[in-house]
Amino acid sequence: MLIGLLGGTFDPVHIGHLHVAKSLLKELPFDEIRLLPCYKPVHRPEPKASPEERLAMLKLACKNLEKITVDEHEIKRAGNSYMIDTLRELTHENPQHHFCLILGKDAFDGFHLWHQWENILNYCHLVIVTRPNTSIEYPDILKSFIQQFSTPDITDFIKSPSGKIFFCSIPPLDISATQLRSQLAQKNYDTNIIPAAICNYIQVHKLYL
Repeated sequence: MLIGLLGGTFDPVHIGHLHVAKSLLKELPFDEIRLLPCYKPVHRPEPKASPEERLAMLKLACKNLEKITVDEHEIKRAGNSYMIDTLRELTHENPQHHFCLILGKDAFDGFHLWHQWENILNYCHLVIVTRPNTSIEYPDILKSFIQQFSTPDITDFIKSPSGKIFFCSIPPLDISATQLRSQLAQKNYDTNIIPAAICNYIQVHKLYL
């Protein structure tokens, strides 16, 4: 199986996250895309909602979606969430599967700051989501990394178990998580941005106030 991993805090999950997953299912032959909530992010502020609350919201968001599921590895492991540890666990548990770590352009710009980042391609591919018709620049430290491992050939990408970087252009839904939480603090529950079931969960549990 070819499995995509879309990580994040999901604080809260919104249609922008789901848009990326649904779009990639159309663009690449994924058997499944897993939304992977971190327990405690290392390179960003701690989420407002608890790990258990963010996990519950993700399960609601994915309840009726085909091929989009939730992965609980980092929540169950607790502590600082290092992707290298998660990938080691996943590949050890599922040696027959091929994993693809999905990153947006902004997240990939800081990839070289991740714990043991040079080893991550030993366990997975990278899928970098970019905006259509935009010029792209990367930090110098990543340029040789991209040159060495990237491929435009989807067949080459799929046949390899790991070690490739593939760039995929997807029209974005520009949603600011900070602005979204500010709206929620004012009890502005926009079901065009957050699925209705998650809006209801946020209200019942009095999150982000």
